Parts: sequence; structure tokens; C-alpha cells
Amino acid sequence: MDYQTTASTSEVLGKQHDCHKAAEAALSSMLKMLESYGFDRTEVVLSLADAIDDQILLIAQDA
Repeated sequence: MDYQTTASTSEVLGKQHDCHKAAEAALSSMLKMLESYGFDRTEVVLSLADAIDDQILLIAQDA
């Protein structure tokens, strides 16, 4: 099977843009759901920021 090992800049940027849009949509949906359960939006966002920081540190350690 022949795999393409290089991608054009537009393909890479397109995938990054799709990932960014998907992440934004997922976050928005999750925030709405948690707010509907009575969670404070600010507290949720700050908690997510802490959790994301932890994940970034794990990624940096693996690199």
C-alpha cells in the first residue's frame, strides 16, 4: 500500500482548523450542559484551564 508521506500546507492548516473548530464546538456544548446542571460557567472554565495545563505538561514531558 502506498501512503503519502507529505502533506501540503493547506491540508495541514485545514486539519488544524478542523480540530480547532471541533474543540470549540465540544467545549461550548459541554459548558452549556454543565450550566444546565447548575455549575458556574466561570468555575468550570477555570477548572478546565487547570486540567488543560496538566495535560500540556504531560505532553511536554513525553516529547
